Amino acid sequence: MGAYISRGTCKSEYGIYINCTVGKFTNGSIYSLGDIDKGKFQGDGDIAGIGIFSTFIGITSFALLLSLVVVMCSMVKHRIFPFQRCGDGFVINTETTAAAKNKIKPGVSEICQGMVLSCSDAQIFTGAAYALTLRYFRGCTITAYHYNVVANLMLLSCATHLMAITVVRNYWEYAWLALLRVICKTGVFLFTGILLSNQNADMTFAFPTKIPLPDDTTTPLFLYAACFQSNDTQVWSTIDESLKKKNFGNAVFNSTPGNRIEGWNKFLIILLWYIVAVFMEIAMFIRKGNRRDGYRRRLTKAFWRVMIQVGRFTIECLIPKRASTAQCTEAPVTSVVIDTQAPERATPRAVKEETSEQRTIRHLKWIGQYLLTLYYLIGIGICMWTVAASGNYIGKLKQWVQDSGWLDSDDKGANSENDATSFGQLVPLFTSGLVVFTFLEMISTSMSRRKDAKERLLERSDEEQHLPPPPQDPYKYEYTSETKPVLPTPSPEVSQQPVEGTTASQVHHSGPDAIHSYFPSSSEPIIAATTESTEPVSPLLELYSEPVPSQVDTDGSTIDQTVGQATSKSAVSYEKMPFHK
Repeated sequence: MGAYISRGTCKSEYGIYINCTVGKFTNGSIYSLGDIDKGKFQGDGDIAGIGIFSTFIGITSFALLLSLVVVMCSMVKHRIFPFQRCGDGFVINTETTAAAKNKIKPGVSEICQGMVLSCSDAQIFTGAAYALTLRYFRGCTITAYHYNVVANLMLLSCATHLMAITVVRNYWEYAWLALLRVICKTGVFLFTGILLSNQNADMTFAFPTKIPLPDDTTTPLFLYAACFQSNDTQVWSTIDESLKKKNFGNAVFNSTPGNRIEGWNKFLIILLWYIVAVFMEIAMFIRKGNRRDGYRRRLTKAFWRVMIQVGRFTIECLIPKRASTAQCTEAPVTSVVIDTQAPERATPRAVKEETSEQRTIRHLKWIGQYLLTLYYLIGIGICMWTVAASGNYIGKLKQWVQDSGWLDSDDKGANSENDATSFGQLVPLFTSGLVVFTFLEMISTSMSRRKDAKERLLERSDEEQHLPPPPQDPYKYEYTSETKPVLPTPSPEVSQQPVEGTTASQVHHSGPDAIHSYFPSSSEPIIAATTESTEPVSPLLELYSEPVPSQVDTDGSTIDQTVGQATSKSAVSYEKMPFHK
């Protein structure tokens, strides 16, 4: 609301004069309150309408149900229930099967957490609307009856915010968005505290917060709320007085820090637990940063070092080692392997003996899971108590007003507060329907992703059954008979001079008796080159070779042998080679 409203504030800042006179009969019965006569009171469907009340109760109850589902899933997953224990009751290892690896999120728990967060976000805007309305437009003209309704509706909103920040594990997945949510919700808590603390003013008439008896005709419930408020009331001073030792019990159990304020004890407990939840979320944010290098990993390691040193001797004394129970196996085990896809099934597995440090870490994690579950249950219990108490209070207060005879109704008894067809009530009703659509959309998306994942898994299994041959190395060149080059290979035996009586065919014969061959054998006959040959000799051959005396073969043919300058002058035979003229 930003500032405290009173008669003086309304007159000085807004120019609104508030009539706080009370008309009574001689028997004490009230027939008029300010400018309002009995039977002429105009209800306000935008604040106390049946549609508004149903929207708040519906969204908060839906978020509460989803929160219970989230906590139950967490308890089953971490084997918190006594019938899930094996061995010494503590889990060492968790095993992820192929089905768990191919699991497509979000699952049931993730969907419920997202919906709780959606319900909380929707009520942030409703709280902002009430804050602006009571601060700038209706602060001076709202009645005490409607003021009580708004204050308890805001308590329902605070309960939804507390559930969101308590059970949603990925609240800080996006740090800037989470920080914006925390700032907005802190503003809602502050506004709710201002609304409630304004009812603690030390005035001649105390703020009427109790539900009157059915035949009560002396309650000033329909008088303007500003008539009971003062500028001297401060929310922090009211909280401080409530937390003092002499007033704490009265404030918590009787909701009476000074005057009777309906819902003050709920707000006080919600506020304290909200502070605990904020610090818990910060701790979880630091813990999740252990996956990467940085200050969060260093803080996590330092925390575990301290906890191991402190808890080692305590755990050894309080939790001695013992054999496993009969429901798991008769032999003692030190490990229980949990399938994350089916956490209700446990498979005992014998492992090596644990070290003292490993056992300390295991038990500390188990204790941490129990404390975390207790933290969830306490938060949900506070929210459940708030929803039940505030919903019951608003319902009974509305019913008393309907039966009091003050409301202006038609011949059929209808008025603006029991008719949900007004524009101001239809808008929140349809807006709350968006939460249901979001819920259905998340379920549809999850089912579609699961279906696509199964199809991809089947396709992958079919491909693995018919694997194609692996591709060849692009840098490996396979030679063939046509492309592989033929390099000259010297014969194992090389003689400097030709053997007498050797024919040309024997010279070119490939085998151990070959004289020398730089080229593979050929079936073509050797062309004998003599000095009398008419075939011109290549100029290149004439330039780089010198003649050698001819040798006469056994058949009478002569063989002209040449030796290049780069080789020795041993006898070498040449095959027919084309030379360019």
